[in-house]
Parts: sequence; structure tokens; C-alpha cells
Amino acid sequence: MANIKYRVYLSESGWTGWVWDGDAAGNLDAAEDDFIQKIQVRLSDAPGKTNVIYTAHLTGNLGWMGWVSGGQECGNADEGEFINIVSLQLLNNLDELSISYHAYINEEGWTGWAKDGQYIGHATSRLEGIAIKIKE
Repeated sequence: MANIKYRVYLSESGWTGWVWDGDAAGNLDAAEDDFIQKIQVRLSDAPGKTNVIYTAHLTGNLGWMGWVSGGQECGNADEGEFINIVSLQLLNNLDELSISYHAYINEEGWTGWAKDGQYIGHATSRLEGIAIKIKE
């Protein structure tokens, strides 16, 4: 069975520990402004050459980051910008797995679940947390 692990880089706290399969990564304490600036995602035990790719949009002038995979960092902590939109999808997905994810948005709470390349977040949001899972 495929497993997904991920972690985020927070503006005040730095890298979180790795979390797995639907657990929340990030800052869910509404009292603190600690926003996601980077994300890393890794897929393991996936059938064949199935791989996860992901992209993010950052506030300010940075805009969209390119698609990355295999645990590469997506985002930028050097410019003081934050991730406000994210999308994930599976490539070479012969077993018809599905990737689902939702985000915790500053002053809004959890979004609904998105899947398979849909976007979560919006132009004025700041992501504070994310949860990702694989479904067979």
C-alpha cells in the first residue's frame, strides 16, 4: 500500500517533523502567525513508477513555483513570502490511486478536501497547515 509523508517550513518555527497519511503538518495554533513557506512531499511503497508532483503559489511577487517531486522543496523562505495556494497530483498512476489534501488557512480554518490536482487556498489566504492522504 502506498504511503505519503510530508513536512512544511514555517515562517517562525522552521521545518516541522515528517508526518504521514492524513496527519496535520504545520501550525494550527490560531494565536501564532507562523505560516507555511515551503513544503516537501514523498511517496513510498507506491506501485510501479507512481510519483507525486506538487506546486505552490506564494504571496507577493514570487507567484507560482514550478512543479517538483520526490521530496524536493517547493516554496521560498528567503523572500518573506508565504504559500497561499497548493496543488498535488500523481504521475504514472496505473493503479488508479487518488491523492487527497486539505489546508488550514489563517483566520478561516480547514478547507474542504481537494484531490488529484485541484487547487486549495486563494489569493488572499495564508496556509498554516496541510494534511495529505493516498486512497486506493
